[in-house]
Amino acid sequence: DHHARQPSLDVALERALPILDALGGSVTLTRTSLTQAAVAIARGAEDASARGIALPVIVGELRDSCGYTWALQGTFATRAHQKRANARLERALTFDVEPWIALAFLHGGASARAVSADGRITLAQLPALLANAWETLLRTHPHDTLCGCSGDEVAHAMTSRQASVRTQIAGLRRAALETVLRHDTVEARGRAPIAAACVIVRNSAARTRGGIAEIMLCETIGDVPVGPESASAPPVMSPEETFSLSLGGLVVQLGRARLRHDRRESPQHYPDDDIVREVRAVAWIPPVPACGLRIFTGDASPVQPPAPVRSTSVPGGFELHNGKLTLRVDAEGVSVVMDNRVLCDVLELTTVRDAGDSYTASLRGETSALRMVRVRNGVRGPLRCSVVVDWEYRDARRPDERSDVAQHESLSVARHRPGRVRVRTTLILDAEASHLRCDVRIRNRMRDHRLQLGWNTDVAPDARAWADAAFGPVERKRIVASADAVETPPATMPLHRWVASTDRARGATLLADGLAEAEVQGGHLAVTLLRAIGELSRADLPERPGHAGWPLPIPAAQSQGVFYARVGLLLHGPWSDETIARIEESADTLLLPLVGETWRDLDRLQASIPGPELSGEGLRASAITLSRDARALIVRAVNVTDITRAGEWRMPHAGPWRATPVRLDETPLGPPVRTAARIPFTLGVRGVTTIRIEPADD
Repeated sequence: DHHARQPSLDVALERALPILDALGGSVTLTRTSLTQAAVAIARGAEDASARGIALPVIVGELRDSCGYTWALQGTFATRAHQKRANARLERALTFDVEPWIALAFLHGGASARAVSADGRITLAQLPALLANAWETLLRTHPHDTLCGCSGDEVAHAMTSRQASVRTQIAGLRRAALETVLRHDTVEARGRAPIAAACVIVRNSAARTRGGIAEIMLCETIGDVPVGPESASAPPVMSPEETFSLSLGGLVVQLGRARLRHDRRESPQHYPDDDIVREVRAVAWIPPVPACGLRIFTGDASPVQPPAPVRSTSVPGGFELHNGKLTLRVDAEGVSVVMDNRVLCDVLELTTVRDAGDSYTASLRGETSALRMVRVRNGVRGPLRCSVVVDWEYRDARRPDERSDVAQHESLSVARHRPGRVRVRTTLILDAEASHLRCDVRIRNRMRDHRLQLGWNTDVAPDARAWADAAFGPVERKRIVASADAVETPPATMPLHRWVASTDRARGATLLADGLAEAEVQGGHLAVTLLRAIGELSRADLPERPGHAGWPLPIPAAQSQGVFYARVGLLLHGPWSDETIARIEESADTLLLPLVGETWRDLDRLQASIPGPELSGEGLRASAITLSRDARALIVRAVNVTDITRAGEWRMPHAGPWRATPVRLDETPLGPPVRTAARIPFTLGVRGVTTIRIEPADD
């Protein structure tokens, strides 16, 4: 970890032998590869089983090392904003870039695979550019970097790389979609923008779905000249003037308009800069194909909207209702009603002193609740309603005031500077939605503290906690330290996309957008928004005596400034396959919403462009991308349940196709099978299948 690799492998092995001999038994070291070692281990296990030797079974996630060494789980929330940025970038590459490159392979035609003579990006370059984006992001993944337990210089470098990946994602997505749509940017730049612009809606889920889509509408106001003549250009219009772009019969709820510059790019032309009026909107749209696109123009067919979301004034606040959920926000707090469940004071924000370091939380004193200081109406329907709630906490202690909590004799508590935390929560209820969404804006001016958002639900105190993980949900129990533990285990746990609490009658799930630390205590579900700390490592923590790293000030880890997060609350029944399906659907809606944007110069219009679709109860798509040789698709599915499941991938046309089961590195696991559009498979408990799909006639 903190040492350079030895110059000579032979010398390293020679030095390892005495250490291994001291452990007892006969030890032999053999130079081999990881693959050969895995084969040898599997054969050894088979031989032991054949001889009746019972092998030890290890169950669980190995989340603690009580009695052995440190687990350092305080890193889950260190530099939380960078972890959230990383999760969003990973999700964008996996679900908002790779599927469109796969779609370009399916629908781009023969020209999509050739190098373009006029410099346009095609499938000839996209795989290499995608690999570069992934490599840039992966350079932020060494564990001390992504964990946040590094110096501020490392964190600044991570932020720069994340910004680079964000830019690459935008370019990759645009290039892939242009290839899918067979859009010639060179030809389009040679003419004026099309008056009747269209909106392209993307569905990055592997299932067909419609409903609420978040779209960015824009219309061209005028050209922006560059050069001497630009000095006499007329003034632009006000953004408040009438927005004329129409989507026909679709129900669209417009937000605020703004004016901005938008450039039409071409590899063969000087950029064309225009002033456009841009409006963020939500629309109720018909189904969009799985991993596919749907194009809407001014003559879009009418779509019957659902029952509208309503916002009404109540004493001291507002009440939102969509037919499934009722949200009430007033001076008494936030309440939610669903079916026969009434949850009062459901939302809370709390802060507590944290005298720890980047590796370990060291919470001190009483937890304090942020005070609700303002409630106001947000958007008012009919497709989306919201209530905006401002919260605040002021630290009244003087700079020289020490904690009044009894201290460990060796604990040196850093002086706590007074400060203030302001949080704005925008509670959002959409038409037909089963979950409540909460967008969070944090302005932190306090140091050495932990800020959490919590949902208070009606689930029983003895409820079980379930959390999303790579191969499906796992039950997470509180860690109980042994008598010889060298570290105090935290009450928190790692968080991927969601964490649930269920009893025999009901359950509740907290959904989170990239935040990495959760806490479950019966019906209380909380997520850590930030941990503000200023030291890389401290040796005087009672939770973990001794240094976990080098002592180094890291003032940037105090997380001063403005940060954003998104969470959700879903109420449901007890733990079951049906519950898992509901949670997964809400997670997709929150984290992978239908999104769309105006294309101002697209003239090749198709109603919809479908991609691969996954069917099968309890199955989750984890990858839809291009193979390494760019001659096939790679699709991957995970069985998130505890029983064997049957499923199938459905291709957008009958092919014929050649389907080959492969490993993660695309090594074949069996012979290819010639097939039509449907590619069936069976997955065992928590199983993963990866299939290479290529045209059978190539």
